[in-house]
Amino acid sequence: VWWLDGTEGERQEALRRREERVLAEQELSNLLARRDHGKAIRLAIQLEQPQRLFSLLSQFAAASVDLNEAVGRVRAILREACQPAQLVAILGHLRAWNATMRRALPAQIILRASLQIIRPALAEESDMA
Repeated sequence: VWWLDGTEGERQEALRRREERVLAEQELSNLLARRDHGKAIRLAIQLEQPQRLFSLLSQFAAASVDLNEAVGRVRAILREACQPAQLVAILGHLRAWNATMRRALPAQIILRASLQIIRPALAEESDMA
């Protein structure tokens, strides 16, 4: 029976993943500083950082005085930045975001904008079937 100690390999793999995550988080900070919001949204979803994602999306919602304008701004950035799978990830985070009163209005704006993007896509899929 041959026995292979994989502890060192696992340790190296964990270190590599940690370094990749740190580099990705640094890249996210750089994207935010450059105001490259589309790439920052995609990276925040990929890194599973719902707080940063909420903060970024709520900035678009807060930049408008009119509710419809806020929904339009959020919809535009989501349409530019997200694929359908990423929108589903955002919908998964919305439940937690909508649970507190101070986050409810931005969360509702993000929800409405997301559904306005998803609804036509679902209609197209059902027409094709």
